[in-house]
Amino acid sequence: MNKVVFGILSGISILLISCAPKQMNREQLQNYLHDEENGVKKTINHRSGLKMEVYALRPELIYGKTKPVNKLDSLQYFMISFSKENREALLQAGAMNTYSKLVENLSYNTSQFCRLIVDKKDTVQLENSTFSNEFGTSPANSLLLIFKTKLPESQYELDLDELGFNIGDTKVVFQKKDLDQFTHINLKN
Repeated sequence: MNKVVFGILSGISILLISCAPKQMNREQLQNYLHDEENGVKKTINHRSGLKMEVYALRPELIYGKTKPVNKLDSLQYFMISFSKENREALLQAGAMNTYSKLVENLSYNTSQFCRLIVDKKDTVQLENSTFSNEFGTSPANSLLLIFKTKLPESQYELDLDELGFNIGDTKVVFQKKDLDQFTHINLKN
């Protein structure tokens, strides 16, 4: 009888320890974010050579401090980087009118091209966005997307219509279990 009780208590202890939040410093959290096996980064390589890296982000990686999260309505952050041959994709857009159209779409018209689908049923429009054009000083252009949405039961699907890169529409899926694991990592100071 004691062996059975001991076995059950050992199993519960192991389960509690494995479910306990992980502790990471900012550098470890960044490394976790960039490891695609963790499910919070997706890389899409297009035939044209354009590389898109899409990240689900935590507020403290943007703002530098933890912001309170309301369980019903919260902000969900996604960062998309666009590069080609390890250089900013916009620099390689070709003709000036193509470059201008891309800058306009990414800077001012993003809400027309991006939406978030929660659990394959609720479509959420873009709350806010910011585009970073580094004019050749960075390996990629970056687009931050912010959605005000409820937390998913199973997944988020980020839908991007053709932005002007001639790559067509893109869908990126993030699973709730991966986002939960990322969210439950405690950031050490």
